[in-house]
Amino acid sequence: MTATEPGVRRPTRALTEHGQMRRVNIRVRRSQIPGKMAGWLTQFILGGAVHRKFFSDDKYGSSDAAFEAAVAHASACQAEHDELLALRRALSLRKSNATGMTGVFHSPAKPGRGAFWTAYWLGPDGRRRSKKFSESIHGPEEARRLAVEARAEGAAPSLQRFSELCAKFDLDPAQFVAIDA
Repeated sequence: MTATEPGVRRPTRALTEHGQMRRVNIRVRRSQIPGKMAGWLTQFILGGAVHRKFFSDDKYGSSDAAFEAAVAHASACQAEHDELLALRRALSLRKSNATGMTGVFHSPAKPGRGAFWTAYWLGPDGRRRSKKFSESIHGPEEARRLAVEARAEGAAPSLQRFSELCAKFDLDPAQFVAIDA
């Protein structure tokens, strides 16, 4: 028996991801109107918008080929959604942030060590990067300004990619992240 024979139903395929911020459920399901069209439909909701794409059996040559294309599309969307969530986490201001700036942290003076400002960001390879600015060398205001500048420069590629992914999914980046770069 094949998936296209009468009476044979393939189950709905669900690709799910549970994140701390949002759950996305990408479904791949069979859609068929006898005598008119048959194929597989991918569907998910992100940012309140429904995203759908239809994979016709006729276009892909068979139900199995259309299904494989639909699953590949759903997997690609899932990977981009995961990247979007990771960037959102990296670019968002935390509730516990004391400086009011994402990725900028002040370390007060301790015995044997002076006070400094640190800028944190994700590098292009996804690894955490940082740069410190000493208040004893630059002065308090200049060290803070340099840390904010370093953060903006370092986070620029992440912010650009976040904006690209938001545009792809018809989302407003300012709705999710305070754009301070």
